[in-house]
Amino acid sequence: MCQHMIKSRQKRGGVIVNVSSIEAVLHLVKGLTHYSVSEIGLVALTRSLAR
Repeated sequence: MCQHMIKSRQKRGGVIVNVSSIEAVLHLVKGLTHYSVSEIGLVALTRSLAR
């Protein structure tokens, strides 16, 4: 979805907002490893797109 938005809005500009959880940075609950990994993946994607 992000790639599509970047390609379609390239000349007009725009903002992409990705929402993640604090669980990506602070592991507060045991047993949420899969969830935490997916959240940190979203954070990494967002940082990569920003560059």
